[in-house]
This record gives sequence, C-alpha cells and structure tokens, in this order.
Amino acid sequence: MGQAQSGSGRSAAAMAIIGVGVFLLLAQFGVFSFNLMGLLWPFFIIIPGLAFLYPAWKGGPDTAPLAIPGAIITGTGALLLLQSVTGRWESWAYVWTLYPVFLALPHRQPPDAGLRARAGALGADRFRDFRRVL
Repeated sequence: MGQAQSGSGRSAAAMAIIGVGVFLLLAQFGVFSFNLMGLLWPFFIIIPGLAFLYPAWKGGPDTAPLAIPGAIITGTGALLLLQSVTGRWESWAYVWTLYPVFLALPHRQPPDAGLRARAGALGADRFRDFRRVL
C-alpha cells in the first residue's frame, strides 16, 4: 500500500513537471504571451533575504543580528513581487513607509505566557469597571 501511494505521488510530480515544461515550451513558440522572468524576477531579491533570515532564525544570539538585513531585503523583494504581479508600480510612492516595519519585525519578541495571563486579567478587570460605570 505504501508503494502504491509513493508511485502515484511520483507520477503526479512527473505530470506536473511535464505540464510546466509544455507550458513553457508553448510560451517560447509564442502560442500565448507569458514572460516568466518578467514576473518572477523579485525572487532574485527574496532568496538572498531568506538566506540572511534562516541563520538568524535557526542560530543563536551570535547570528541574531542577521535578521535585520534579512527582513529589509526580504521585505523589499516581497514588495517588488507584489508590484510585479499587480503592475501597480506607482504604489512605491507610499509603500516605502513600510521600511520601519521591516526594521521592527526582527526585534519583536513573543510575550511569555505569564505576562499574557496578567494582561488578560487586567483587561477583564478594566472591562468590569467600565460596565459598572455605564
């Protein structure tokens, strides 16, 4: 039973690769216009950004500073990919304001469970006080 599933998985992967090949071949012959590199070139920026983020995520405190350039480079690539797919290049006039967010993301630390529980209890107390006033 395990061999049958792996065989069908292999044939599905083979069919997908053949389908992509036929698609790209038809695009080369001009059957339809499709420019793969014109659409997906931002991955040349996203992949180096991810190369910075991976050691920062998996490593210890020594590699943590790599998260800052990784977030900036990956964020820039993601923005360029979005603009490449949508064709809305004029959005760059205001989307550059996301760079402080890219700088802040590596510094975000998950709250510990005790702090979250205390904050929730405090919020519940404030809500009860607010209901009493009304």
